[in-house]
Amino acid sequence: MLGERLKQLRKEKALSQQAFAAMLGTASGYISEIEKGKTMPGSVFLCSLKREFPKTDLNWLLTGELPEIVAEEPARWTAKDPVISQITQVLDDLDLASRQEVLKYAEERKQLMELRAGKKPKRAQTEKNE
Repeated sequence: MLGERLKQLRKEKALSQQAFAAMLGTASGYISEIEKGKTMPGSVFLCSLKREFPKTDLNWLLTGELPEIVAEEPARWTAKDPVISQITQVLDDLDLASRQEVLKYAEERKQLMELRAGKKPKRAQTEKNE
């Protein structure tokens, strides 16, 4: 139920209904009504929610459907790797087009490094997709 998911989000942020409502520019009673399933949030509320919590998946909030997870090869890096953590933080702040530029640069840099090492570079993933 949407109200339960909204409550879960609010509690994950460690916010009271009052604090949550204040952040979103609405009344705590409105938050309570949504959480109890007595009313559906309007578009202004959802826009405020997305603005304040940009990583919130509104599709999940509205439908309960989780984003599709694409099976990938097993991770070779762990979250404990400080470089991967820093790269992830930088990429999180970029829009899609900028992340694609970073990926293209990284693939080009990898090819250059392979050439310098005398290896035949593999064809870049972005080139395969074009």
